[in-house]
Amino acid sequence: MKIVGVPNAHKLGFEVQAMIALQVDADKLDSVAEELAKIDVITWVIISTGSVDVFAWTVLPSIGDLSELLASRISHVEGVRRTETFVSISIIKDSPGVLVTPDNN
Repeated sequence: MKIVGVPNAHKLGFEVQAMIALQVDADKLDSVAEELAKIDVITWVIISTGSVDVFAWTVLPSIGDLSELLASRISHVEGVRRTETFVSISIIKDSPGVLVTPDNN
């Protein structure tokens, strides 16, 4: 088990939290995910089923920083065909980690 502290991003000056959905070339799926994972401001990357191939999560100080990330970094990753960005306007629940109870095996 690993116990970590989770800071309140908003109180630290990070105003923008966004989920970036990417459609990518099928033969570049793993390499796109790996390249996104190398970007320091992206904190979470998954390969998914459905109409979206890869999801990435970022927390940034401003919308300008998000624009810069999309235009200057993500758009240059080979294999990215399309992105759609979802900016959080209100966080209702933020419960990191996996719930562990005494009866979990």
